[in-house]
Parts: sequence; C-alpha cells; structure tokens
Amino acid sequence: MENETKTTSQRGRRKTSQASSSTAAKAGAETETQTNSKGFRVRKKIDPHALITVTNGFHGRLVYKNKRTGELFIWESYGDEQEMEMIDLQNAKATSKKFFENNWFIIKDPTVVSALGVEKYYKHVVLPENANDIFSLSPDEIKKEIFKLNKGQRESLKYFIREKILSGEIDSLSRITALEEALGVTFIERD
Repeated sequence: MENETKTTSQRGRRKTSQASSSTAAKAGAETETQTNSKGFRVRKKIDPHALITVTNGFHGRLVYKNKRTGELFIWESYGDEQEMEMIDLQNAKATSKKFFENNWFIIKDPTVVSALGVEKYYKHVVLPENANDIFSLSPDEIKKEIFKLNKGQRESLKYFIREKILSGEIDSLSRITALEEALGVTFIERD
C-alpha cells in the first residue's frame, strides 16, 4: 500500500536523497568471477538480499510494483535514489524489462548491471548528475551523443531540456536547434 511519508516501500525502506556509493560489494554482496571449462566468462553472483542503489532515470514520478510480492517502490522525481534488494531487481528484469530498456532504473554499479545481464541497455546511459554536460558540447557533438541514447532516455531528456530552456540555462540558438533536430521536437517557436 502506498504511503505518503518518506517510506517508499512496504518493507519500510527509506528513499535516499543524496548520491551514495552503496555498491554491491559495500552492501555485503558476494561477488565471484568464474570461467567455465571452455574459457567463457560466467556472470558474477550477487547476494539476492544485497541492497542496490537505484536512481530514477524517468523525468517525473516513477512507481514500480513488484509483481511477486506486491511491494511498491516510489521515486518522486528524476535523480532520486532508493535501495532495492538484488532479488527485486531480478524480478523486475523478468516481469518489467522496460524499466531497464528505457533506463528508468539507473544502476551505477557495473557489477550489478553485469550480474543482471542488462549491459546493452546501459552502454550510453546519461546519469542525472551528468545530464547538463551535453549542453556544453558543440551542436554536431550534441547530435552524435543524442543518437546514441535509447528511446526512454531521449524522452526523459526532452522534459529536462524543456525545463532548462524555460529557465534560461540553455539559450544558445545553435544548441537548441541541434537538440530539436536530434530529438525530433520543437522547443521554441520561430518566425
């Protein structure tokens, strides 16, 4: 049941508001690198109850309901963080893969990303704390970087850019034009 306090899940975990370095290793996770008899790397195993920091990559309120337990996880805004158990992330991958495909769940720990087998979705992920970096690029570089992003990240970026233009943080017409062309939207009216 959703609760209006800072509690964001039925188990009573609390949302973390600042970036934390709670990686799988620091969370007490056991990781192992294994190679099978044919020399192929085998994914690392992480304790199913290890707490993993998950950042909201969706521009707005993000709600994930664990289909197995019914537990709700709620992030109020883009960039918010909260901890989930590895088993909850594995369940999300099995039942709600779009959270990974669209980078609505941003997982910064490469060990966890690898253990979940979702590396292909995180190749060009833009972290909330680095989202402003794209605006310092040249118009041609902006287009190249945006074309690397997946559909979910492009959608989130549209909202983020719109806010930055309205606040005056992005005022270069050439950069705005490059962003419009790369994202297929119109941010400002032209005569």
